[in-house]
Amino acid sequence: MYAIPFHNYFNGRLITFSGWYPDRHERLFNRRATNLCESEVHERVQIRDLAVQSLSQPVRHCSYESSDDFLRKMRA
Repeated sequence: MYAIPFHNYFNGRLITFSGWYPDRHERLFNRRATNLCESEVHERVQIRDLAVQSLSQPVRHCSYESSDDFLRKMRA
C-alpha cells in the first residue's frame, strides 16, 4: 500500500495550516489484501499489518472553486 501526499489548494493558494498540511492519504492498495472501512464519510483503507510506503510526489487537490462553493459544501 502507498501513502500519497496531498497538497490542498483554496483560491489558487496552497493551504499549509488548519490540518490541511501535511496531508497524506493511503491509496494504491491490493483489494485482495485489504479494503475501505465502512464509514459513511472520509473512508479510510484498513491498514491492519500492511507495510505502507510513502510516495514523495503530491496530488494537487483543488476541492473548491470559490468561497461560495466552500460554504455550499460545508452546509450540505
